[in-house]
Amino acid sequence: MLWIMALPSWRRRWCTVAVAGCAVLCLTAPSAQAKAKHRHVAARPQAVKAKVFTGAGFDACTAPALPAMTAWWGGSGYRALGIYIGGADRACADGNLSKPWVKAVGKIGWQLVPIYVGLQAPCARQPKLKLMDPKTVAAQANAAADDAAGRAAAFDLVRGSTLYFDLESYPRKDPACTGVVLNFLSAWTKRLHTHGYFSGLYASAGSGITDLAAAKTPGLVRPDALWIARWDNAAKVQDPAVPDNAWTPHQRIKQFAGGHKEAHGRVTLNIDTDYLDGPVARIG
Repeated sequence: MLWIMALPSWRRRWCTVAVAGCAVLCLTAPSAQAKAKHRHVAARPQAVKAKVFTGAGFDACTAPALPAMTAWWGGSGYRALGIYIGGADRACADGNLSKPWVKAVGKIGWQLVPIYVGLQAPCARQPKLKLMDPKTVAAQANAAADDAAGRAAAFDLVRGSTLYFDLESYPRKDPACTGVVLNFLSAWTKRLHTHGYFSGLYASAGSGITDLAAAKTPGLVRPDALWIARWDNAAKVQDPAVPDNAWTPHQRIKQFAGGHKEAHGRVTLNIDTDYLDGPVARIG
């Protein structure tokens, strides 16, 4: 995803925003039908509200410089940006990302979508990835959630923000591997809730999203929002991998185009594009 630009072309296998408008509201619970389908849902943070944005966005491996963000605000039509805040498998360093940068782009009007690239599925085949350990998966998920919450707070992304776990593509015909992934996401979500943050999942429509949507694991706690990666150039959050009555309303983002260059306001960036109708960060 954002960090895909820093990696070889074999990473660009799975999936990806573009259009307008913005609203702040409480993250609504799924419909009655969705509740029936997804019974095992943890209590969400009660003391805070999720901030929802609907419209066009993009993500990049490193946070663009402030002049670039200013130029793109005036010339691009994009209004949301995915930012990588940490994780064991993160490809790019903080770069421009800092508390002052967050405050400055927030003043311009940008909505931010925090992404945490933690340990990956134990059956993932991409080289050099750090993988989940089936024997300690809950402890690893808790540690990742603790770190993500701490990193978010350090950038002044406060309680009520939604933090998205970046799960790379993995083979689906391994039930044991899928089970580890689901256990990790469940523990990640529960732990983030204790910190006052909402939980999101960024994943390929062809692996993580499909497995999560189809899961019937007793006691599974699902993330509050999905960031669906499917590079079909369709700027909409509906997707065949997710039932229409699940993660709705305002609980989805879709990355519909992969790495490419765009120029706005005489500034060129290498980006993925997204369409958002889901929760983003709250800036302190």
